Amino acid sequence: MMLPDPPQGFHFLVDLVLKGDLRDASTLVCACDTLWRGLVNWARERGYNLITSEKIPF
Repeated sequence: MMLPDPPQGFHFLVDLVLKGDLRDASTLVCACDTLWRGLVNWARERGYNLITSEKIPF
C-alpha cells in the first residue's frame, strides 16, 4: 500500500494487517498506539486539527 509521507507506524500496522498477523494482542495494541501518536504528530505538522472526544466510544 502506498501513501506519500505516511505517519509513523503506518507501514508496520499495514504489514500486520496484510499478512493477517493479528494474533499477538500486545503487538497489535503497540502498533495501533504508535500509529495514533504518529498520526497526531503528522496532522500537527501539516496544520490539521484533530477533533477528539473525551467520551468513549463517541
